[in-house]
Amino acid sequence: MTTDRKQTLLNLAAAVLLTACGESTPVSDQPRPVRVAEARSADLLKQAVFNATIEAARETPVAFQVGGRLVVSGVREGSRVESGTALFELDQSDFALEVGRLQAERTVARAELKTATADLQRIQQLLQQQFVSPTDLDRAENRVQAAQGRAGAVDAALALAQRQLTYTQLSAPFSGQINHIGVEEGQMIAAGEPLAILYGDQLEVVFQLPVQYAEQVKVGGLLDVSIWNCRQCATTATVSEIGSATRENVGTLVVRGVLADSHPHLRVGMSGRVRLTLGLPSGGVVIPQQALVALAPGH
Repeated sequence: MTTDRKQTLLNLAAAVLLTACGESTPVSDQPRPVRVAEARSADLLKQAVFNATIEAARETPVAFQVGGRLVVSGVREGSRVESGTALFELDQSDFALEVGRLQAERTVARAELKTATADLQRIQQLLQQQFVSPTDLDRAENRVQAAQGRAGAVDAALALAQRQLTYTQLSAPFSGQINHIGVEEGQMIAAGEPLAILYGDQLEVVFQLPVQYAEQVKVGGLLDVSIWNCRQCATTATVSEIGSATRENVGTLVVRGVLADSHPHLRVGMSGRVRLTLGLPSGGVVIPQQALVALAPGH
């Protein structure tokens, strides 16, 4: 390459650089709009949130006091019942037969007692006339005592059989909701076998409280309760019981609170959260949310 050509190329490069350095971005004289938000001082509350579950304040397993074949199941899973509502019924045939047999036996026993009593009265009169011996009187008295014993035993057996007959019909001991039904009609049921669980209408919230917050919770205090996937179920609860630590949950206390309202959508077993206010308000500065800007990573 000749010296003249090199010089020409250098001049062109210098011209390009000078032109680029001379360019500038024009600056607008118009003011840029901004949003002003005022920070203010306020008392801030310290709060803690704990996972919680909904339980029934009162619940009981539903079971027969006698065994037999289930012939009637008058409730469905999740149905609400009033106190005294018929829930289940066993076949009454054998129980009714036993009642009938004992009623007949009672009739015989009472007749025997009546006869023995009349004989005793007759022997007593004859003894006064010295037509019978004292031994005859002893025998008559023994017959009356034996008849009284048999009549009493039959009366007791009949009373038991009549009670057992009434036990074949199972009613709700209190108003609430029937859940966990585990039997079907035609099934043989043993005495004491749980057929379902009856939950009372009053619900409560239960949660584990770390022991370091024990001084912050008192019986009668209020709790804010929210339920997962049920905004309309949000309510408050009044602390009713503060339990002690257990081996399974070392360092925590079981706290129960009675719910202020029983929303129709609330069910036993639902999960949610309990919000607890800790201590007294403390001073702080509140910045409006619209004044906060999310920065990209690295800024």
